Amino acid sequence: MQSNTLDASTLAHGCILLRKEKGLELVINQLNWISELAYIADGSKPRYFLPALKPTGRLASTTWIEALLKQGLPGHYSGSVALTLGAFGVFIPEMIPPLRFLFTNSKYALESRDAALIYLSLMGSSEIISMLIQAADTPESEDDYLYSRGLFGLLLIDNVNVLAEQLHKALPHADLNAYAYGLAGSRDPQGRVLLEKMKNHSNERVRTAIANALNSRWISAPRNASSIVAAQSQGLLATSQIHQVQSALNLMESSYVDEWKLCFLTSNQHSILEDILIKALSLGDQIAQRKAIKALCWLMGTTIQEWSSSSGLIVGKHPPLWHRKLSSEKIQEIEKFLRGQSLDPQTLAEGCLLLTKEQGINPVYSGRDWIYEIAIIADGAKPRRQLLAPKPMGRLASVDWMKRFLVNEFPQEWSCWVAQTLGALGVFIPEMIRPLTFLFTSPNYAEVARDEALIYLALIDMPQVAPVLAMVADMTNDYYSSRGLFGLLLLDNADALAEQLLKIPPNDHMTAYAYGLAGSRDPRGQAMLKRMRKHSNKNLREAVEVSLAAPWNR
Repeated sequence: MQSNTLDASTLAHGCILLRKEKGLELVINQLNWISELAYIADGSKPRYFLPALKPTGRLASTTWIEALLKQGLPGHYSGSVALTLGAFGVFIPEMIPPLRFLFTNSKYALESRDAALIYLSLMGSSEIISMLIQAADTPESEDDYLYSRGLFGLLLIDNVNVLAEQLHKALPHADLNAYAYGLAGSRDPQGRVLLEKMKNHSNERVRTAIANALNSRWISAPRNASSIVAAQSQGLLATSQIHQVQSALNLMESSYVDEWKLCFLTSNQHSILEDILIKALSLGDQIAQRKAIKALCWLMGTTIQEWSSSSGLIVGKHPPLWHRKLSSEKIQEIEKFLRGQSLDPQTLAEGCLLLTKEQGINPVYSGRDWIYEIAIIADGAKPRRQLLAPKPMGRLASVDWMKRFLVNEFPQEWSCWVAQTLGALGVFIPEMIRPLTFLFTSPNYAEVARDEALIYLALIDMPQVAPVLAMVADMTNDYYSSRGLFGLLLLDNADALAEQLLKIPPNDHMTAYAYGLAGSRDPRGQAMLKRMRKHSNKNLREAVEVSLAAPWNR
């Protein structure tokens, strides 16, 4: 390839082959860069967690490859050469034009565009920063790839002044939380200083983003947190399986107290922990088994946040943030354990929640932003009949064995999690009404779990559900009144909606109920509204006319 007799196409393809040398650890393979940056953007871990580049292992000179870029090869060929140099850890100014061409051109594979983004960001010149700001400021609706990758690139560059300016601009479509997390977790201590200075910003979204960042799990973690976690993880590699299990349980228990510890686990350490905790289920030690189920729930990001230790009950301070999935093989091991043992109700119920974390499964609640969608219906922006039914979530294994735990003898505080699991897996039966109602109406549970229970309750679509939702909707508590309304709109029982609309004293959500009737799947809804046009209540008449005049109703 150094013979100077080859055409541009052959040179470009030959450079790709150079990346395939045994023993090399190319820059792009050293980390799952996009995944790691996504974790940083959603506050799961700080930017300073990302390690610096390691040597790739290549010893041969790349001078002749660098010379190719200076010859002015056509864009798509020079892009391939630039990717090879970036993979080898070489970053020179001549790489910027071909990498920018590659990153911004939608006809190329995402893998190549992502690699170009990483190499550009690792160079981090002012020219590159300007390009990434332009990409990050692109509305997501116009180009969600450029929008997200521009943000990721800025987080990787870690220029606190740029991040602060992006936060200060507060563009309507910008992910302000991500910029605030980037500042709070920057390698530059000045990042937190800049955050503190903006705490009284005039924009409420900016203030909220700053508060979220300064309340993150890892904000109090020492700067050598990675080293601490690495040292505590050494026991996971012990030769004795019993020692491995004890080390895993000790690490998980300490993570309830110091929540930042899970933020500093590498992807490989997460996988090792999963394997060990699942192995613990087959050891026959009931105490270890119960703790392993609890630890897996915490590790996978279910709503279980408690850990019983010798010193008492430890409760996590934050709702789950990590959204990991288990392979089908690991899920089968857990399910085999749950079905083959005489377990206490709490362990069985907590284990059921893990079944919703299977790779390839899209649980019903995750399939749509339900609360947001119903809020849009309540505002009259679209009719209820346009809200699609849940899609198949992809699970093929039978769930009939879980249904027997919904009987009255099974404690409600545990059967509610079994019902939650069934709802997530697309099962909606009358026996779920009692435990889901208990979960939804109990303030002791996390709000995300209560919202999920509400959705499944309304999707059961049985006559017994409407009175429960109507009772909740009539409460003076803001959470209950709004969620009761949302449940009735999702249930879409025209008689129940009409009854709410006609209640005296008039309901606070009168117009929302009218929109629900106007956009109902039941054609009787429109007829019911029209009969109310001459009602004695002026506010009701106005709500009826507003709903019947909705653009989608014409």
